[in-house]
Amino acid sequence: MQGDDVHVSCIRYKNLDYTKLKLFFLTILWKSHVSKNLFFKEIDLGEGYAERLRKMILDRDAGAEDEFEVILVKIENNGTKPTQSIVQPRRIKDNGNTAYGYHINEIMYHFNVSKYNKMSMFDKGIIKQDGIIDIAIIGGDFGNGYFDSFVGQSLFLNNNRDK
Repeated sequence: MQGDDVHVSCIRYKNLDYTKLKLFFLTILWKSHVSKNLFFKEIDLGEGYAERLRKMILDRDAGAEDEFEVILVKIENNGTKPTQSIVQPRRIKDNGNTAYGYHINEIMYHFNVSKYNKMSMFDKGIIKQDGIIDIAIIGGDFGNGYFDSFVGQSLFLNNNRDK
């Protein structure tokens, strides 16, 4: 997988049920949006997107590939970052685009909501209607920076700082 002059390897899964898999992920986004728990305070889809997503879930309609896109990124950190962790989900605004990011254990889940100015990573690894998903694997300084930028600070496990 390549984009923005960065080449990353990926894990490819095939023969997946597009509708079931995408709706599974979209229910996470929906439940976060309607939750009153402060942990999900940054997940606010707005009235229009929330209604569209609600209708998709109720109708068991996964929508087009480029609607509420979902990508997964695996962070390889050689023991320098927490592997058993859940980080508060964040809204990511960039150049008029809105996406939401979750970090659960070593996987980052990104949901693109906006239809314009989307980050190039959403062109590469989204769940495809042909049942394929590519999970990007990033590590080294790039992976650490990616994780730290999401968390908003640099985190190191003390016993692994020199690895």
